[in-house]
Amino acid sequence: MGPDYVATITHSYWGGYGVNDVDVLLNGHPLGPVAHFDLRTSDIMPDGQIDLGDFAIFGNYYPPGDPPKPYSSHVDYDDDGTVELDDFATFASHYNHAAPEGYLQLNPSSQPVESDAGISLQFSEEFPTANSHRLYVDVTVENFADVTTSVFSMRTGSDRLTFVEWLPEGNAVGEVLFTPVVRDGAQELFYGLFVSESYSAVSGELGRLVFDVTGTDPIEISDDNFVLMVGDVLLESAGSGQAVAAQMRGVFDRTFDPAVARIYHNRLEQNFPNPFNPTTTLSFSIKDAGSVNLTIYDVAGRRIRELVNERRERGAYKVVWDGQNDAGQTVASGVYFYKLVAASFTDTKKMTILK
Repeated sequence: MGPDYVATITHSYWGGYGVNDVDVLLNGHPLGPVAHFDLRTSDIMPDGQIDLGDFAIFGNYYPPGDPPKPYSSHVDYDDDGTVELDDFATFASHYNHAAPEGYLQLNPSSQPVESDAGISLQFSEEFPTANSHRLYVDVTVENFADVTTSVFSMRTGSDRLTFVEWLPEGNAVGEVLFTPVVRDGAQELFYGLFVSESYSAVSGELGRLVFDVTGTDPIEISDDNFVLMVGDVLLESAGSGQAVAAQMRGVFDRTFDPAVARIYHNRLEQNFPNPFNPTTTLSFSIKDAGSVNLTIYDVAGRRIRELVNERRERGAYKVVWDGQNDAGQTVASGVYFYKLVAASFTDTKKMTILK
């Protein structure tokens, strides 16, 4: 079965060289980021005519000689690191050609390529507080050598995850475009497109997805999470309706270790509700395993109730206080303090009972 969407890159005029802004569309719907393509054509000026003016510019870099002429990748049409006879032949094959309607000459040596590139995912989970936590998904591309363009999407497959942001990684892979896309009423599809100029390495970090996680229970990753979907890449001249130089079809592999690295912090949260009657919840987290003590005191410093006094593994915890002391008696209305001691970490907060 083929992909269920098509990514299209449009530009009003594929001519000249240098950085050109292009729009990226998903099934005809424009996406937020703008791509930047390094375009190379024989119409160097550009003016819709490949003529003496273009030849004069080309002549600045050809032929190689003594003294050597400067190198320009814009006229190195076969990407071999030298502007030589083969590049001149490419230029000459278009010389004196006027641009036809919807001029489409883009990188003449480009050929459609099916890629075996893949995506590798690593997961980590952080509990900034005892009541909230986030999932980080680090995205790495693999087997990406010689690939020019790639499109993929991932469905989270979990209603516990709410997308927060995409943090791009500065690297040599190329430009990474990312947009969360709402389809079928769900904001689950996250779309990425990479623009790379014949990236020579086999892998590279692209960036990090950040999600808020509903609930305080740690999230488990399964094969149903972050399902990879691929899409066709098409290039077309805007308004022409004609596609050219479809350079790559998607990414075809996903690998990940379902183990999630978890990060906890030493935190004592404000009880909730506060004021309360008759019960309230006290939340805390500890970053390392060890002895934990959580005790309630009155304003005079007398111990009222010891809620926790045991060894706990690192993690986030909740304890409910029913407003009773160690003897099982209901305490009076007023202000009380609760204190957490976990290894060298200590924190104290106050709460109020109203009856």
